[in-house]
Amino acid sequence: MLNTIETYLALRRATGFAMSNAEYLLKSFAAFAVERGHAYVQTQIAIDWAALGPSVDWRPHAA
Repeated sequence: MLNTIETYLALRRATGFAMSNAEYLLKSFAAFAVERGHAYVQTQIAIDWAALGPSVDWRPHAA
């Protein structure tokens, strides 16, 4: 999953996007998912990760 994220970030940066916040969030999600044995994005693991956001206001941005 991390290799796919790196490829995505490189493509976006090549087209002019900074992606610093997205990089942090994507890598955070990937680490969370891999620790739980998931190699692909699945709805429930994304919901579980987003629910760990530090505040209710931040959670929509973590998803």
